Amino acid sequence: MKDEDINKKIKLGLLENGIDFLLSALDYIVRKKSKTDLKYAVLHLCAGTALVLKERLRKEHWSLLFEDINKATIPDFESGNFTSVSFKTCIDRLEGICNIPFSDNDKRCFFNLRDKRNRLEHFGIVDSVEALKVASAKVLSTLLSFISNQLSPDDLSPTESELLRKLRAKLNIFTEFVEKRLKKIDTDIKRAKEESIVVHCPACYQESFVLGKRPPCLFCGYSAGPEVAAREWIESILGLTYERMIKEGGDFPLFACPECGKETVVDIGLMSNQIEHFQYVCFYCCQGWERSNLNECMRCGNLYITRDDDYGICKDCIKHQMSKE
Repeated sequence: MKDEDINKKIKLGLLENGIDFLLSALDYIVRKKSKTDLKYAVLHLCAGTALVLKERLRKEHWSLLFEDINKATIPDFESGNFTSVSFKTCIDRLEGICNIPFSDNDKRCFFNLRDKRNRLEHFGIVDSVEALKVASAKVLSTLLSFISNQLSPDDLSPTESELLRKLRAKLNIFTEFVEKRLKKIDTDIKRAKEESIVVHCPACYQESFVLGKRPPCLFCGYSAGPEVAAREWIESILGLTYERMIKEGGDFPLFACPECGKETVVDIGLMSNQIEHFQYVCFYCCQGWERSNLNECMRCGNLYITRDDDYGICKDCIKHQMSKE
């Protein structure tokens, strides 16, 4: 059987189902009668996103939908009896095989959504309606651009075209919500920047997370203790996990604070579109430092406040060394 025949047999599969999942997710967010609605919103949004991306892989070649291409067979493909490509592998193949460029923001948008689903499935954590709306707006905007650039209108069925029309209309509603919400809290954010430090929120990704305030995020109401918020910020905004850094090598950008001693200092300067002028901030005592104000001890790796007689070693390590002499 030719590849063209195989592709025609599932013409109404991935893309139509994907867009239908996305529309369902938005309906759940809008009606929000219970936490169950938000749960299905996250699950359907993630499922729809994955299916839309997989449609482009299918157009390249049906075997790319298999996680293990070496096990790809036509009978398994036609019956759906195979392990489908993972989210990460899908993105990797779209970039490496289909030569589709994704910006860091695009990939962060997709992987943040995947992480929301994972937290929901494993820990039952559901974000607020506001956080889901802004996340949905970003995901949909990225997906619609992807569809426009990678899927020709001539290849779409009338049903798929109609579903896309509905999706674009709902995106406008969510984008308008984000814009209105930002205007509403604009004065509060400006005031917060004068009194404290404001960084991007690990839940809604808006620059509205106020250190030392409860709840910290003025946009979506996200709230967590300083230790949890610091780690979630690194995982969500920077896309780094402790496990991944251990596996791939490198330092997890979380440090003990030289002022309060809590392990809540984050290197926010690693963020590509960082707005805040500080390099390091403490999520516990709300202190901020420029890079020249702090140094990393060559012996223990802890941060310390730079001194005039700086030798690259913190006071504790100096004392320890002198005690041995």
